[in-house]
Amino acid sequence: MRLLVRCDASESIGVGHLSRCLTLGRAFTQAGVEVAFAMVSPSPAMQQWVESSRFPIHELDPMPPDRDLTATLGLLQDGNYDFCIVDGYHFTEAYINELAQHGVWVCYMDDMINYFYATQAVFNQNFYSPAELYRRAAFTDLLLGPRFALLQKQFTRLRNPRQVMAEKVRRVLVTMGGADPTAETEKVIVGLEQVADFGRLEIRVVVGQANPRGEAIRCRLSDSGLKHVYTVLESVSNMAEEMLAADIAISASGTTCMELICMGLPALVIMVVDNQMLIGPELGRRGLAVNLGWHAKVTPELIAAEFTKLAGDAGRRSEMSRCGMQAVDGLGGGRAVEAMLGSYRKYKAGKRSPGIVFG
Repeated sequence: MRLLVRCDASESIGVGHLSRCLTLGRAFTQAGVEVAFAMVSPSPAMQQWVESSRFPIHELDPMPPDRDLTATLGLLQDGNYDFCIVDGYHFTEAYINELAQHGVWVCYMDDMINYFYATQAVFNQNFYSPAELYRRAAFTDLLLGPRFALLQKQFTRLRNPRQVMAEKVRRVLVTMGGADPTAETEKVIVGLEQVADFGRLEIRVVVGQANPRGEAIRCRLSDSGLKHVYTVLESVSNMAEEMLAADIAISASGTTCMELICMGLPALVIMVVDNQMLIGPELGRRGLAVNLGWHAKVTPELIAAEFTKLAGDAGRRSEMSRCGMQAVDGLGGGRAVEAMLGSYRKYKAGKRSPGIVFG
């Protein structure tokens, strides 16, 4: 059995789609499925990331959606793939539904709940993924909720309940995703420099693979006049260890949030792309993170104020950590593969209805 994953990653798109697809691809490999990726003009860093997992890449040229669809269909037919997973907001409703009409099981990785879905399956790992909001064909299966959260094994291996929450915050992790297109990292630094109640903080700043401002951030943090101690981290492969060592995090409210929640690390989150406008508020409502809001309205002053509140309330941080570790256990990849294979078997048996809700 063979799986083709169609996704892209870049400074503008970010790397979250690719990151979760790589995790899912590894889980499929463990189930005995051969996996390959199809990507438009991957950068050398993105190509190395995929190939380090021993997945071959079909490189596609940039092209209009109709030609992209034709090229992807050509790969599916020529390569004799049994499955196709599509992940990315630039793939239109027409694209994904047309792809599903050609004899291959297709799953769309969703966050937005904004299409009519006629693929064989739709996957949404987010906390806000109510089945009743999905407009779908009668045969479309839904795989919904954080029990399917796609996390690397390092998070499952290293997660450990924080039996005693630190009364005084010392270590802060700042991570704004692979690209940080809205320059939240710099804004967070300005905000943290306004925090005075906790002495000199140790702040570790993650600069993602597709962030074009890495050098500027390093120069900014080399200023000897800064109040706190900063360490810049790049090409981080041990993110679980970084989260385990931190007392609090400030993050974009994307895929990284699932990792923070799994590790029980209290966090403040900023919504930086459209799909996070569903995710951020739900994390706040459930008490799993402090949702600072849409990035354009988040100021350094707000960051400083909300950080001070959360850092100064060990009881709140302890409850946030406990609830998070209960909500995400890190085993979602295996569950996702099992559910997808079940949907595939139903499809191959010709049982096109009714669509099943897994979750």
